[in-house]
Amino acid sequence: MKIRLLLPYFAITFGLAWGLILVLMLFPVQIEAIFGKLSAKNPLFILAVYSPAIAALFLVIRHAGLQGLRRYLSRLLLWKVHWGWYAYLIIGIPSLFYAGAAIKGNLFTDPFPFSPWYQVLPALAFMLVLGPIEEFG
Repeated sequence: MKIRLLLPYFAITFGLAWGLILVLMLFPVQIEAIFGKLSAKNPLFILAVYSPAIAALFLVIRHAGLQGLRRYLSRLLLWKVHWGWYAYLIIGIPSLFYAGAAIKGNLFTDPFPFSPWYQVLPALAFMLVLGPIEEFG
């Protein structure tokens, strides 16, 4: 990686994220009136969280053009890993969360957040798109 690209990446990433956080700190009432309470659904919060990806995509387009962006995004389709990793993601991670809830003592006390149960499917689809965007950076 070239150091000349690393400095603008950090400048854009931290400038955008911390700039938005500063705006939220200086004008909390006005921002809440426009965008709602600060939560994971707030567009400014999402923008701050995705600032590494925004910086990366901007710099890739600026220095390599659309062809470079295509090559950069094509890495998302590299799914050739051992089947054990898929098993870990599908079975292992949820098992760890349930084991943690059991140790904490609230395995059966917290209600299931989706009612009816099939509403979990659109939430999973949404997170499959929204979650990885942060990792582009």
